[in-house]
Amino acid sequence: MENSNKIPTWLDISDYSLIKKDHADLIIEQSEKSLNAKINSLERLTDRSDKILAIYITICTIIGSYLFKNISSISDISQFFKNYLLFTASFALFFSLFGIWYCWKNINPYLQADLGEEPKDILNSNIFKDTYKDDYSYSLLTILLCIDIQARLKHNDFIISKKSRNNKKALQILLIISIIPIFCFLFQSLLYSLHFLH
Repeated sequence: MENSNKIPTWLDISDYSLIKKDHADLIIEQSEKSLNAKINSLERLTDRSDKILAIYITICTIIGSYLFKNISSISDISQFFKNYLLFTASFALFFSLFGIWYCWKNINPYLQADLGEEPKDILNSNIFKDTYKDDYSYSLLTILLCIDIQARLKHNDFIISKKSRNNKKALQILLIISIIPIFCFLFQSLLYSLHFLH
């Protein structure tokens, strides 16, 4: 509730005393449900990244083992391009490392906004004044909590958007890896047809 002293533009209630306890309870309940749904979305995106990362780690382990075993047989660049499997594996490993990077960005902790408030943020002399009636203090506290929850929702939406974009890029790279053998075959054929390889 750090920014609770600023009234957001979306809040158009001028008389807080109109918010009764039943209304306030319902408002907080619904707001927290919305925030909880965003938190669950973030967890699902991270789980998805974990699964994609497991695929990439498997690909890199297999390709890396193959490359380390066979790279010593290459003495010059033309031999590298002639060896279709080595050439293809190198490209696939190169793209896999990019995929790992996008997965790592998703697993690497983003500070998500969670449910609940710390007592130091709620127990505030601005809310509990002698001049306020109990209902008004309750309404004011509800408004401040809703402002804070809305800020948390906005923050989580931003993180969800970043994580979704990273997952999408990681999946696109997996698709690219699946067509690398075709690309390498065509590129190798081109090199042969242009007599760069004999």
